[in-house]
Amino acid sequence: MKYLKYNGKRMCLQHWAREVGLQPATLAYRLKSGWSLERALTENLTPGGRQRSTKPATHPHIAAIKARVAKSHAALSEHMHRELLAFIKSFSDALVLHSEVAMMASPPRQSRRKQSLKNKGTQ
Repeated sequence: MKYLKYNGKRMCLQHWAREVGLQPATLAYRLKSGWSLERALTENLTPGGRQRSTKPATHPHIAAIKARVAKSHAALSEHMHRELLAFIKSFSDALVLHSEVAMMASPPRQSRRKQSLKNKGTQ
C-alpha cells in the first residue's frame, strides 16, 4: 500500500480521498495523470472540468414548498379514500338490491333430483 504525505499528514490514497471528499478512483486518476499531490487534493473539479458550484444544494423556499406538497398530498389521499369508501358502499348496496330483485323475479330453484322426480311424476 502506497502512502501519501501532505501537510505533515501521512495516509493512504483511500483515506486522503475520504478526507477531501473525493472518490478514491478520482484521486488515483488525478495522480496518474501527472497532477501534483497538492493540486489533486485541493482542486475540486467535476468530470466535465467545470468548477463545482458553492451555492447551497437547495433553494431556501424548497423546504416550504415540499411541506405544502406533502400536506396537499395527504389531504388528497384522505379525500380519495373517502370517495373510494363511498363508491364501495354504493356498489355494495346496488349488488344487494340487484340480488333481492333477482330473487323476487325468479322462482326458487329445485335440485336436479327433485326436478327429475317431479318430471317422472307428471309423465
